Amino acid sequence: MYRILVCSDIHRNIENFKYALEEAYGEGVDEVLIAGDIEVDPAVIEELVEDAGATLRIVKGNCDYGLDLKDMLTFELPGGVNCLLTHGHRYYVKSDLYTLAEVANNMKANLVIYGHTHIYDDTFMGKVHFVNPGALCGGYFSPASYVLMTIDGGRVDVIKRVIR
Repeated sequence: MYRILVCSDIHRNIENFKYALEEAYGEGVDEVLIAGDIEVDPAVIEELVEDAGATLRIVKGNCDYGLDLKDMLTFELPGGVNCLLTHGHRYYVKSDLYTLAEVANNMKANLVIYGHTHIYDDTFMGKVHFVNPGALCGGYFSPASYVLMTIDGGRVDVIKRVIR
C-alpha cells in the first residue's frame, strides 16, 4: 500500500503543516503532494519532508510570487494511477471543474489533485477522480484540513483530516 499526504493552501501556516506531517508520518507516508500557495521558501518544506524520507512534489499557486515552482506536474503513481497536480487557479476551479477535466483528459490523468478553493472535494467526473484537500491554513467557512490518500492496486482511497 502506497500512502500520500496531500495538502494545499498552506499560506505560511507551517505549524499546521508540521501537524499534518507528524500525523502522516505516524501512519507511514511515501509521498507528500502540495497543490500550491505555500508562500514560504520551498526549502523550508523540503527540509521538513526530507526528515521522513518521503518524496515531495509541490506546484506553484497564485500567491507563490517569485517561487521557482512549476504550475503543473504530471506523474505516475503506483497501480497505474496517472496524476495531475495543480493549484487550479488557471482552470477556474472556483466556478466548476470542466476546464480542469478537459486538461486531465488531454494529459490522460485519472487522478487530479488541486487546491485554490479552500474547500475539500472528492469528486468523480467520468473516469477522472478529483481531490482537493481543502486549505491547510483553514477554509473560508471550515477548519484547516488535509488528506491522507492510499493507493492499493490502482484503487485510490481518500481520508479527509481536520485540524481543530
